[in-house]
Amino acid sequence: MMSKKDVLLPLLPFVIFIVAIAGIPFFLSLTDQSTGVCIFKGPATTGFLSSSDGVPLRGIGVTAWHPGGFGGQIIDAAGSTDRNGCFIFKMHSGTNEYLSYSYNGTSYVDSVQAGVVLRHNLP
Repeated sequence: MMSKKDVLLPLLPFVIFIVAIAGIPFFLSLTDQSTGVCIFKGPATTGFLSSSDGVPLRGIGVTAWHPGGFGGQIIDAAGSTDRNGCFIFKMHSGTNEYLSYSYNGTSYVDSVQAGVVLRHNLP
């Protein structure tokens, strides 16, 4: 008669493989991911063999923050959009961030998740 050890020992590599594969998303969620917003002037258009996001707006000041204690804001990153109209920063997974910026006297606040780069077309 076979013992439990003789039955379970051949399954050990398979169990280790399954545990390793199941743990990969957990460890990836602990790393920082690129997040941000790309800001364009005008509507995005798509047509036959061509598309346009609009005109990229460079130099727009963007602040990335999350709510802090006592109703405050904890600023995680701040800067301006680049020549492509994008503000990208590294964000820790599992947190909600808000991106604040203004253009032509109108203020905007976008909620963003880790690993997502928003595309915002302003009028």
